[in-house]
Amino acid sequence: MDAIVCPQCNHQNPINAIVCEQCNADLSPIKSIIDTANSHYNEALSLAHEGKLDEALGQLEAAIALSSENPTYYNLLGTINAQKGLFSEAIRAWENCLSLNPETENAYNNIDKARRMEEIRAEEQEQQPQRMMMILACAAAIFFFVTTLFLGINAYKKSGRIDDLTNTLIAKEKEAGSWKSQFESLTTQFPTEGINGVLKKIAQSEALIADREQKIQTLEERMQRTSENYRDRTNDFRENIRVLQQEKADLQNQLKTIDNLQAVIVQNETQIDTLQESVISLKDSLKKANERADTHKSNLLLAQENVRELQKDRDAALENLRKANEKETQSLRDQILELRDEIARWEREDQDRLYADKMIVESLQYLQKNEFELAAQNIRLALERRPQNPTAVFLKAQIDQILDDPLEREIRRMEQAERENRRSELKTELAVRNLEEAQKFYESAHYEEAIELAQRTLEFSPEDPKLISALDKIIAQSEERNKEIVLLLLEARKEIEAKNFQEADSKLQQIIKRAPNHQEANNLLQQIVR
Repeated sequence: MDAIVCPQCNHQNPINAIVCEQCNADLSPIKSIIDTANSHYNEALSLAHEGKLDEALGQLEAAIALSSENPTYYNLLGTINAQKGLFSEAIRAWENCLSLNPETENAYNNIDKARRMEEIRAEEQEQQPQRMMMILACAAAIFFFVTTLFLGINAYKKSGRIDDLTNTLIAKEKEAGSWKSQFESLTTQFPTEGINGVLKKIAQSEALIADREQKIQTLEERMQRTSENYRDRTNDFRENIRVLQQEKADLQNQLKTIDNLQAVIVQNETQIDTLQESVISLKDSLKKANERADTHKSNLLLAQENVRELQKDRDAALENLRKANEKETQSLRDQILELRDEIARWEREDQDRLYADKMIVESLQYLQKNEFELAAQNIRLALERRPQNPTAVFLKAQIDQILDDPLEREIRRMEQAERENRRSELKTELAVRNLEEAQKFYESAHYEEAIELAQRTLEFSPEDPKLISALDKIIAQSEERNKEIVLLLLEARKEIEAKNFQEADSKLQQIIKRAPNHQEANNLLQQIVR
């Protein structure tokens, strides 16, 4: 804000103005409010540089409450909200800044950046839970596929349990489909609108999501290691089957090998049971993950409710502050009106006093000119404006006395005529005497005194043209001699500095010849002699 708008006439005054240039209204209360708002703004700027965004926001809101027409305040408000991640609030603040000052170019750029950041955050929040669910679904599908493949190969190679393993494979495929549908259901139930609006809880939510991603990564690594183990075991099984095929030709001669093969089959069955227990354990883990997701969702809803409550409290506080400011502003306006009335009364009294003084002065001038009627008329005008003015009352008494006495009027006219005649005679005598003294000053080389006396004589305008011409001649001659002396003195100083004392002595002798009492020339001459 580079101007103060007068509340009386809406005239824009400079920011440092105390009184309106147009209507003389007192602007000091408004300037005090603006200074207080600027103080809050500077404090907010300092806190923002220190990273204390919440405290800076409080100071800035106080500044806006005092002076809501300053675009700089809204520009800083948008910057602080953007740093806190509140892009919607930041956009609103910059739009307010542009409505007050459309030439704020950085506000346009900041609005575009904030909108892009808001879109990116919305896309990330929409895609993040979907990516997490897809990763879990893929990992589970791979796990069940490897398990199913292992069981199928086992069942295929073991002729005695083909039907059982086939049934188990079908059951596992159904179970895998069930798990997949559960993952898809969890994906659709996950909120897609993000957590915009959450202020202080967003950092905690992001930490929980990061922790969940870490757990998923750990689960993926565990499943990858399990898959590698199953792959290794499958390769071992294939190698065992190859050995069994080679030993099948010698089956009758190698009964012990058959017993070992049966033991391997029993061991594989035990591993299948172990895998089934692992699947059950994974089901429990997914169930717990769902419960944690529900807990996080309820926490987010609670945080949103808390934020709404905080916003309501802040809006109520701002409304109370606005009402208090309006009340205080109204009180200040009433005081301003009272002060204006008092100032207007003082101005009227001052104008009356000035007018009465002017009439008194004019009356005295008319009285000196013996124009008694005009003097009496001016005194009456002065008394109309200032009835108790002692000077006007005294002059009126004197003028009335003169008007009542014709002899006094005649005596005053005669005295004035004699005074004018005497002034003319004295002017001529004084001019002649001053001309003689100026001539003496010139002849004694006191040129400054001659010039001063001649000029002073010309100031009271002698009537004789010969006197004026003689005085002008003395001034011209004295100035010419002064110039000559000054030039000679400068040349003498230069010669002394160059140590040409003979030339300097010659210059100084010329000065003393023109002005024997010239003090500086005599001093320099004595220095040369020494």
